[in-house]
Amino acid sequence: MSVSAAQFAHAGHPLLGDGKYGKLDKRFDSVTALLQNEIFPPEKNYALDLPAAERCARELLEFVRSVRSVVLVSDYIFSDAGEYDPMTEQYRRALAGIDRMLARECDTVVELAAGRRIVHKGVLPF
Repeated sequence: MSVSAAQFAHAGHPLLGDGKYGKLDKRFDSVTALLQNEIFPPEKNYALDLPAAERCARELLEFVRSVRSVVLVSDYIFSDAGEYDPMTEQYRRALAGIDRMLARECDTVVELAAGRRIVHKGVLPF
């Protein structure tokens, strides 16, 4: 079953939890999986549904704007030099677009790589 970002927005959802610092703090794991579920819907026999990427982006933006703070998890699938089929490339481009949109909206953007925190935007509060 496909679940939209808007459905995640209520407190206590198993994927979000109530947050470590109160009901307004959230975590969303993962943008990558949400897009995959939406862009390759089982009810369409997993056929590519590119308009789903736009819907995901809109719903995630709504969600981010509706909470005081949120941690968004998105897998970094762009570092290899592999060549992929056109459908996979469309998915990767859609995820990159959503990640960039979320990065513009958020105050802090941090990449975790090999156990290191790389701050791309803002400052960590700890």
